[in-house]
Amino acid sequence: VGNFVCVNVKADGNQVYEALLKKGVIVRPVGPYQMPEHIRVSVGTKAENETFLTALKSVLQEMGIQ
Repeated sequence: VGNFVCVNVKADGNQVYEALLKKGVIVRPVGPYQMPEHIRVSVGTKAENETFLTALKSVLQEMGIQ
């Protein structure tokens, strides 16, 4: 049992990680676990989860991914 989920971002997880970090959102890439298009996201408060989703949508849009 863990307090995180792995999200398939349909893009390079490291690039998404770096872009989210620049927006102040901390996640972890999981490429070393043979999941190069995934990031690990900890479950947070409702406000934290909403901040993450807003930032992720923005990053993916900037990368041309929907």
